Amino acid sequence: MAGGFKKQTQKILKLLFVLILGSIFLWGCSSTAGKNKKQRQDSASKQRFLKKKRMKRKHAPVESQIPSVKDEDEEDELLEPTTPPIRWILPTRVNELDRSVMVFIPEGEYLSGAVTNNFNRSTAKRSHLSAFYIDRTEISVEQFKKYNPAYDEKVFNDGKQCSNCPAMGIPWMVAQSYCRWAGKRLPTEMEWEAAARGDSGFKWPWGSIPEAGKANLEGDADGFAGVAPIGSFPASPLGIWDMAGNVWEWVVAPYAPVPAPGRDGKLTDQITKGGGWSSSQESAMISSRNALPPDIKNPAVGFRCVSPISP
Repeated sequence: MAGGFKKQTQKILKLLFVLILGSIFLWGCSSTAGKNKKQRQDSASKQRFLKKKRMKRKHAPVESQIPSVKDEDEEDELLEPTTPPIRWILPTRVNELDRSVMVFIPEGEYLSGAVTNNFNRSTAKRSHLSAFYIDRTEISVEQFKKYNPAYDEKVFNDGKQCSNCPAMGIPWMVAQSYCRWAGKRLPTEMEWEAAARGDSGFKWPWGSIPEAGKANLEGDADGFAGVAPIGSFPASPLGIWDMAGNVWEWVVAPYAPVPAPGRDGKLTDQITKGGGWSSSQESAMISSRNALPPDIKNPAVGFRCVSPISP
């Protein structure tokens, strides 16, 4: 009897011991799970905070070169970017008919006729010019089609359409007619050079040293084997694009005689300036001159217009 009671007591003690161990184990697991859950929550909160902070920085204004002064309560606040310096301060206006942007060329003394060319020796000199406006870019295909809707640039551009390319294959008389239609005229040779050079003594619109990639000239090292969209290269000192390369540009009133017609006297050759996409750097010099038949439809010949200052 006593032995049976003793065995039963041992069983009860073993059962209690097992229950106690189980309770301790379950408590430990619960505590660990709670701790891990809290860590995960803290980690998720931290990730959300960092993501929000990154997004805030991503969409914040770009920090300027000027040292910023941060508010103590808004340390992530950045200053607005500074306005880039204005390189050209001369006024412009928009022509009503063809919507061309025209740059103001002030009255003054301008250099012209500085180099030797194929048919004429010109002496560099300064000439007085009245103020005028000149198209900032060559007349584009899009603009020319307002004057002549039947014009097709693909004929002069390997079958490719390019509304933002300069109008190509334009004869001298047609260029004059367009300018008159738009209330403008072709530039004189001295006006053209003044716009290309400004008050500098540059040989090219960018300076006096030949540099590759400054204009669309012969070869494709400049990125274009043929014609390029207007404004693809650096501008002249007065902010006028493509005064070298891309397409030759017609002028009127040359400052020196042009060669004899050489075509039974039917038409007198006219002057083009600036060089085209197939020209050498020497041909693209500001003072270089190229005499062409006025009725030629060359894919490397275009034009721009000027407008006198209104009274």
